[in-house]
Amino acid sequence: MNRFLMAAVWCGLVLMTTVGAADAGAAVREEVGKVYTQYLNAMKAKNLGEVIDTLHSQSPAFNQAKQAAAQNMVSYDLTYNITAFEVVGVTKDGAFAVVRAKLETRKAGGAAPFEDNELDALQVFSKDGGKWKIWGSVILGVKPMNN
Repeated sequence: MNRFLMAAVWCGLVLMTTVGAADAGAAVREEVGKVYTQYLNAMKAKNLGEVIDTLHSQSPAFNQAKQAAAQNMVSYDLTYNITAFEVVGVTKDGAFAVVRAKLETRKAGGAAPFEDNELDALQVFSKDGGKWKIWGSVILGVKPMNN
């Protein structure tokens, strides 16, 4: 994780309303949830164009995220299951939403070795052209799953 993105996430968290997720609104949760699901479905389908459509074009992590997604699609066949998705908060100006998500990732095929795991991460979203897009993420932990 690059330091700029981590600093941006930290600043975003500091700017959050103290009320947090309760006042973030069901609409924000639904909108960013759809984007996150679209991203995971596109990853599973190996549709790089659709993955790119879910990424914020102005994010400092945009090019890195595109490259990582493309490499992932070449190396693995993975399935994804969201086990938790909670809006942590929205910045006072409404520019960023931060979600804590837990995601089970399992290998479905492919030659490259992969250990099934549960990812715990903060996912940051920001509007791009009026639509929520993925800005970046901070991994809080990765736990191997016992199959």
